[in-house]
Order: sequence, then C-alpha cells, then structure tokens
Amino acid sequence: MESEAKNFSGQYPLKGEKIGPAWRRLWLMLDPHRWEDGGDLCARVALAEGIDPKTAANLLRAARKVGVVEVRYRKKKPGNQMHAFYRGVES
Repeated sequence: MESEAKNFSGQYPLKGEKIGPAWRRLWLMLDPHRWEDGGDLCARVALAEGIDPKTAANLLRAARKVGVVEVRYRKKKPGNQMHAFYRGVES
C-alpha cells in the first residue's frame, strides 16, 4: 500500500479543505493486513477532523469504487446487524 493518500478523480478528495485532511487520516488508518470496522473508523476520523461520520463513510465508499480499499461485510455482535469492514489494498 502506498504511504500517501491518492485522489480518486482529478483533485478529489485531497483538495477539499475538510475532506482532504479527513481522507489523509483515513488512509493512514487503513492497513492491507487488518480489517477495520468502518463505523469505528468513521467515528474516529469525524471526531479528529470535525466532519460528519457520514462524510467519512462516503469517502470509504468512493475509495472502494476506485479499488483503493476493500470491503467485507460481517455480522457484528451483539445482534446480527451487518457491518462493513475495510482494509487498504496493497499496490
């Protein structure tokens, strides 16, 4: 996995005043060898960067669409709700 976050399309998302730093932080939290709970990632980034957790989730979804991260859905206890788990893609 590359050490620096990349744009998905043109200058998005790194150019954004709030989204750019949030994407850089998310990128640094992703490891190609470990699955991370998407909700937890989004909550931590939202708190640290002052953005809505849904904005962080949208960044992860966009990154998945361009193949920068992988997603796997698992049941998370308690209950049987499905949660998205993410990891970076090795380059």
